[in-house]
Amino acid sequence: MSLKLIPQEIAMVVSSDPSLGARNISTTSGSFDAFEIQLDQPIEIPAEAINTNLRVEATNIWNNEPNIISGVNDKLRVTGPNTSDVSTVFDITIPQGSYSVSELNQRLQTELSNLGAKVNPDPVISITPDEATQKIELRLNYINVTVDFTVANSCYEILGFLPTSVVTSIIAGESFLAPNEAKFNVISYYLVASSLVAQGLRFNNKYQQIINQTNITARPNSLIVSEPFNPSVIPSTEMNGQVRSTFTVRLLKDDGTPANTRGEYFSVRMSIRYLVPRVIHKYEIKKII
Repeated sequence: MSLKLIPQEIAMVVSSDPSLGARNISTTSGSFDAFEIQLDQPIEIPAEAINTNLRVEATNIWNNEPNIISGVNDKLRVTGPNTSDVSTVFDITIPQGSYSVSELNQRLQTELSNLGAKVNPDPVISITPDEATQKIELRLNYINVTVDFTVANSCYEILGFLPTSVVTSIIAGESFLAPNEAKFNVISYYLVASSLVAQGLRFNNKYQQIINQTNITARPNSLIVSEPFNPSVIPSTEMNGQVRSTFTVRLLKDDGTPANTRGEYFSVRMSIRYLVPRVIHKYEIKKII
């Protein structure tokens, strides 16, 4: 007889959607960043299992972390013509949300229009992306228009300007390229953590049960679909001999704090793999041959 290692795999997809059985345990209002799953059929890993490990094979996460936050970076001061061509100071307050460049541009136009700014034949200002430099181009469509980024809680950083920036047009349609790259993604990546594992991936100098890092590859308000070509293999021998009928999954920002999903759900596809030793007798070997 001989000893053979038989590979086994438990594959699963988990979602934070309560209609699919998740129990929302988030402490953030309106968010589904933490949930618990209760399994009808528990996960059972034999005590004699070898090389038990977990890997995350796909994540689906909405990139909707707010990049404009009330009382933090929601202000902008623009001086320009009103509908009667009189130079007027417009103090803009941008509603909190997750904006792309085009969405923020549209919001600025809406807020300026609501404040009585000139909109025909052109809006007072407009912003567009300069793809080659990853910077924002700020266009002032009339003469003597000023954009002041020095006001409190200014949105200078997301647009790539400085907190001391004040730009004024000396000709109609003058454009200004921001000195820094735009920062519409306020975080660099998401982290997924789960109580399925005791340690998970090492995060700097400690373990926080992290099982996945999902890089942000989609613009704001878009779905990130991540399927890593070579997912991290997380040793999970602590599962051996255990019966797991419940576990939690948490979505974190890159600083390890809870991510606010703003009412959207996220999902994770993962697998637990292990080897089971099995004694193969001579008659079984002959049968196989």
